[in-house]
Amino acid sequence: MLTEADSGKTETVYQNTKIIIHLASNPSTGYSWRVSTPTNTVLTLLSQRFITPTPQPGHEHNVGVPGTMEFVFNASASGTEKLLLTYQRSWEKTKPATRYFMVTIRVRARPH
Repeated sequence: MLTEADSGKTETVYQNTKIIIHLASNPSTGYSWRVSTPTNTVLTLLSQRFITPTPQPGHEHNVGVPGTMEFVFNASASGTEKLLLTYQRSWEKTKPATRYFMVTIRVRARPH
């Protein structure tokens, strides 16, 4: 699993390995994470979802609380791919993202 602390790093994995990325997020502010570089045949995006924190007793409604955005990729083929995720508001297309997550993924074939 990768987090914002891994941004800028290079990770090497075997083919058909799942790569899970967790990034702090608060969609109630209008900001959200998105994959900004198209994945090619090396990585395949399997899923993305927002994970809300477990409510504290007496605070069952988690409206507006920050949580975690989870992206799950599959290392589909051997090769190298730079993956860039950006945190920005979808309607502010001309403004730069407020946060970036970039990682280089090297995928190796499994040894026989």
